[in-house]
Amino acid sequence: MDEPATAQKLTAEVIGTAFLVFVGVGSVPATLIVNGDNPFTMADLGVISFAFGTIVVATVYALGHVSGNHINPAVTIALAARGEFPWSQVPGYLIAQLTGATIGAAAILAVLGSEASDVGLGVASYADDVSTLQAFTAEFVGTFI
Repeated sequence: MDEPATAQKLTAEVIGTAFLVFVGVGSVPATLIVNGDNPFTMADLGVISFAFGTIVVATVYALGHVSGNHINPAVTIALAARGEFPWSQVPGYLIAQLTGATIGAAAILAVLGSEASDVGLGVASYADDVSTLQAFTAEFVGTFI
């Protein structure tokens, strides 16, 4: 089988990342909207984790053979840093992933409405006393583990 073309790889990354954000990240505001003022329960966290896991498995099977299914800029950078992915392809992958993430976030807003934005769109955040450098380092190192 021939190697997929660069355009095919980048398209797979856009689609995979869009689905990851829409399903995985979108499960957070969906849960917050359904729960109202009630705090997350362990069951809620389990459903959110299941949403992330399911979409990652689905995209691995559907798109992994095309692009490697990085669907996360931290994964792409970590693979390049380890010498397992060419640095020359990193910019294209990052642009594709940011494009996909934007599409996924727009889809969340389209489906859940402005209330999704009001509850934070499922954006992960760190505690106030954690610097941006610490947060980035934790994410970057976490991809190696």
